[in-house]
Amino acid sequence: MRGAALLAAKKSCVYRPLFQIRPAMRIWRNANRLALGTMFGTLFSCLQLDPSVQNRENLAQAVNLLTALNGGSQYYIFLSNKLNDGQARTFLKYSNGALSRIDYSGGPDNIWKARVLDGTIFALDNSTNDTVWITKDEGTTWTQVDVPGLTTDVFLHMEVCGSRLYLAKSLLATDPSAYTPGYYTDASGSSYSEWRASGVSLESIPGDLACGNDRLYASLDMTPFLSFAPAAAPESSTSATSNTAPREFSAMAARSGTLLGIHYGDPFYGAGYSSDAGANVVATGNFDAGYTFLSSTESEGALTASDAGYHVGLVYQATATCKFYRFSTGAESPAATASNTVDCGPYTDVELTSMAASGSTVAAAYRANGGSSTGILISSDGGLSFEKLDVSSVWSDQGYITSIQPIR
Repeated sequence: MRGAALLAAKKSCVYRPLFQIRPAMRIWRNANRLALGTMFGTLFSCLQLDPSVQNRENLAQAVNLLTALNGGSQYYIFLSNKLNDGQARTFLKYSNGALSRIDYSGGPDNIWKARVLDGTIFALDNSTNDTVWITKDEGTTWTQVDVPGLTTDVFLHMEVCGSRLYLAKSLLATDPSAYTPGYYTDASGSSYSEWRASGVSLESIPGDLACGNDRLYASLDMTPFLSFAPAAAPESSTSATSNTAPREFSAMAARSGTLLGIHYGDPFYGAGYSSDAGANVVATGNFDAGYTFLSSTESEGALTASDAGYHVGLVYQATATCKFYRFSTGAESPAATASNTVDCGPYTDVELTSMAASGSTVAAAYRANGGSSTGILISSDGGLSFEKLDVSSVWSDQGYITSIQPIR
């Protein structure tokens, strides 16, 4: 029975749990067994799971992770193939209790960042100037959109806010006369309008974009380092009144009218917090020395928000140690906030690339081995503790997870 189920799933790449449990009480009693069966049915079929894998408990937790993220709705898990090893370009989809692998061709060589808006996938490849890649049918067909403008550069930042997708390059205009605006579009991706942040100069280097309660935030390299506007009216951008952080945020997350940002400061990374939707920002302190954080110009960054608070991940590369913080409000000092560490070895070039959270479940993706290996760290207790899921035993291609995105 099990071999037949796996063979059928492998042919169609549509997955069903291996354990069919009908009565409700029996489902409850066998929840762990069901999760394990779903994961094995899925991964054996499409991700070439090595049957000698011993850590089956962690594999089962991966299903719990995907189910719990964002209330158990649907997700895309995007992977980089920038090494161009000849393997199929791929992303994963979790939907209706099943994890499937989507191989595509004709689209971007590499999905570096991605967002989903009303079912449309927007992707950046970090190599083609002025370009956004769009698919409305899960990678079957792709459209390469050349966004018109007076300057030529790759897009580095993207964020869904309200009913729009916002984009920015390596410079963002803060004055109507500057030639380096950001752009926004709706789910059609067919037309693009300009938007400008608010600041003291003609243009600034953006550190990141974030959205909370339909409010768009842009971090900038010129004081006061932060601009914000209603997502429906970006022309109404306003600068923060005060900001005691020493420099711009390289990653941000927002929730319930609050904002948390991470900044680089020689030699420590630090945090800043706003309790009034960006109007005033207060530096809350530094993280431990030697721990590094990937900025949004290098990846999506290991920073996310959930109902439980804000979650931040950093890495001490010399010992391949990942450290995670959970801030209940964001106003807490890193030094006064409990953290937990996870061994992210065996490689010493580990970097956390993305985080996602919902309810009590938090996931962090990482890359290692020069970007050819990847993995996920998962927490089922709201980010208080994490366990390592080594997906190198289930992911045979070279590449790494760049982004975990809800299907909006």
